[in-house]
Amino acid sequence: MANELEIHHDKDIIYINCLDEKIFKDKLNDFLKQGYAVLGMPQKNKFGLFKVALKKSNV
Repeated sequence: MANELEIHHDKDIIYINCLDEKIFKDKLNDFLKQGYAVLGMPQKNKFGLFKVALKKSNV
């Protein structure tokens, strides 16, 4: 079975990939509370994988 949650860091951008919508939303909200901003819109592909990219906000 694949990992339900994967978080990748690339310089100042964080990528979240998750198969479970509740876990995805919880982790996304955690990063938003830490001052990150969403780049683009969160997406769900045809296989049910939720994806989003985040960047640390300068505010």
